[in-house]
Amino acid sequence: MADAFTGEIRVYSFDYAPQDWAFCNGGRLLIDQNKALFSVIKSLYGPADGTLFYRVYGFNG
Repeated sequence: MADAFTGEIRVYSFDYAPQDWAFCNGGRLLIDQNKALFSVIKSLYGPADGTLFYRVYGFNG
């Protein structure tokens, strides 16, 4: 896949997330493991505690 921007949302037809990607399912991600993405979206898509986790966009609607 072509280079992606941090925080970019793409639609694709795979049933798995490519390496270094996350599903847009409203799930929680650990800040320590995803610092670059957290610096872009912070708590935009739901409550985050600001120290351990934050949420990604929930595109499962």
